[in-house]
Amino acid sequence: MSAVTLFKSLKETYIQDADDGELEWKRLYSGLLEIPDAHYTTFIRLSYFRQCKGAVQRFQEIPDLYKIYKSPTKLFVSHKWEERNHPDRSRRTLKKLLSLTQTSRDDTAVWWDFCSLPQKNSQTGLDDRSAELKEFFKYQLTLIPLIILDSQSMFLWAEAGTHSGWCCVELLITHALLNHLNQMIYKRKNDFCKPPLFITQLESGPLIESDLYRFEHQIFYKLYSSDVANDWHKKLITWMNIQLNQGKPTPYSHVIRKVTPELISKMILEFNLTFTNGSDSKTVSDMLFKLYNKLSFEPFDSFKWEGQADLLSMWHYVKGCLGSCVVPKTYYWF
Repeated sequence: MSAVTLFKSLKETYIQDADDGELEWKRLYSGLLEIPDAHYTTFIRLSYFRQCKGAVQRFQEIPDLYKIYKSPTKLFVSHKWEERNHPDRSRRTLKKLLSLTQTSRDDTAVWWDFCSLPQKNSQTGLDDRSAELKEFFKYQLTLIPLIILDSQSMFLWAEAGTHSGWCCVELLITHALLNHLNQMIYKRKNDFCKPPLFITQLESGPLIESDLYRFEHQIFYKLYSSDVANDWHKKLITWMNIQLNQGKPTPYSHVIRKVTPELISKMILEFNLTFTNGSDSKTVSDMLFKLYNKLSFEPFDSFKWEGQADLLSMWHYVKGCLGSCVVPKTYYWF
């Protein structure tokens, strides 16, 4: 069952029985995120991009055989769209993706917004999507933090992406999750034989920013980033620190704890971040605030291992907490 089919089925089933149907079916849909590898979104097989002769196609035109939901390796692509109707006519982003995945398997799952979400017609510029696909697209945007958590993120943009609202928000989300995962593992380092460590791979080499580096560990490359994107993240966080703490050196977790939707909106204006869709500014402000708030105040210390330390259990615990950011009253239980 595809993510779109699941979306339609749940809506048809639960709107009939709920007084507040819209809210209820979204809760049920988000609840399926408790199932590992549930078909909540659509990834595209790397083999599609390898055989692609022209520009990549939009979601509706990609054959179903290339659509995938479960894979040992998932990649999230963050890039700057080249034009309003198509992200990559020059194939520049495609070539970069292929150069970084030469040793990856064909069934590696790639989340690329143009290919993974229903899009307008790139030839005519007209919106020929059904009402259901438009609604599916809108809801999928709210799941981006969960998709990023499930994936290795690849920030393929450089200078052109520094003023893209979505590029910057994706960057902030990814670094917040990277920091939080390492922090959680550090607190439980003695529960692991070899604590996992999530690090960033830059163009110039690996970047390790964690106390876990002092321990024997197993490395996971959670993030690939251009040097420009990584430097830009530091600039955004430094700006937040100046606004909230007069620039005094402050732990990352203390900075994001003080962030408000108003501060994010101010940052968007001051850095001249732009969105193709004007309403996206408020969407990302709320998304980032909820994420920061959850990562700062969720009582993660209360999470106890049941038996031997298990990274997968912790992963789904964090995923469930993020699910409750997207749709209220959705939780994971162990």
